Amino acid sequence: MKSKTTFTLLIIALFIASFVPVLNNEICTYASSKIYNTSSSQHKVHSVYRSEQKVWKYRTVNGKVQKRLWSKTYNKWLTDWEWI
Repeated sequence: MKSKTTFTLLIIALFIASFVPVLNNEICTYASSKIYNTSSSQHKVHSVYRSEQKVWKYRTVNGKVQKRLWSKTYNKWLTDWEWI
């Protein structure tokens, strides 16, 4: 009987805890950005997560084509020259 009561209280606590962010409305989380509303300053901070931008660079050596991957985000080569 005690384990059934404990289990029931646990389920109720989890159910209530799942609605706290919805009722609180201080932190809203989205897939592409996060918005934080702080009660003291009333400013919104937006952080957007973006993927690394990459581009293939090509060159011709003795009539044969090579390619190499360049990171536009970090300004560095990601691969060595590869023959195509």
